[in-house]
Amino acid sequence: MGFEDSLQGMIDGVSAFFAAQTQQKPQSPTAAEIEEYCRDPESSGCSLEMMDALMAQAAKMKTVSPTVAIRWSPAIDDAVFKCD
Repeated sequence: MGFEDSLQGMIDGVSAFFAAQTQQKPQSPTAAEIEEYCRDPESSGCSLEMMDALMAQAAKMKTVSPTVAIRWSPAIDDAVFKCD
């Protein structure tokens, strides 16, 4: 009887291991998938959480963009402003 109990314990342990591996959290969609779902007018797959993530990404992109105006070199400025 002791052998059967240890065998059952081993089977239960293996079953619990594989159950934990298969019950992983669902992966959140990528930024490209969110954009595809939310920008497509025929899509019904866009949720409020996806819209919040899309708006947060847009706000983040605004802060990443440079605030200083990018200027050309003086030679290019001369060529552009002194056209005939």
